[in-house]
Amino acid sequence: MSSVIELVPNLMMLTIVFAGIAICISIINWIRWKKIEPETTKARVFLDKKFLDTNFKLTFATVVIVGGMLSFHSIMEYFELVGIDFAGFYLYYYSLLPLAMGCLVLLSYMWFKLLNMKLKKI
Repeated sequence: MSSVIELVPNLMMLTIVFAGIAICISIINWIRWKKIEPETTKARVFLDKKFLDTNFKLTFATVVIVGGMLSFHSIMEYFELVGIDFAGFYLYYYSLLPLAMGCLVLLSYMWFKLLNMKLKKI
């Protein structure tokens, strides 16, 4: 079981890398968002059903993953309180962190693409 626990630092590092990427993309998005005209953004978002579908799916996946993390955390706390050592949950718990951050990176990137795309002239 100790070899499983050795994966946790790698998973945490992956989570930190994803968090850094998401923060950088989000800052760029925020700057771009402040410079863009609201009418342009409305047309881009509401005319692109694929964007909305993917955005919803990623948001839903992130909520489910974070909900799973909360459940695993509660189970781990319960096992600690009753004195049961069940280290297997740690791998699952720390595996969900990079998944959640990966979803957030994808969401940030989708908005980045939307905010930086050129409108076609009709």
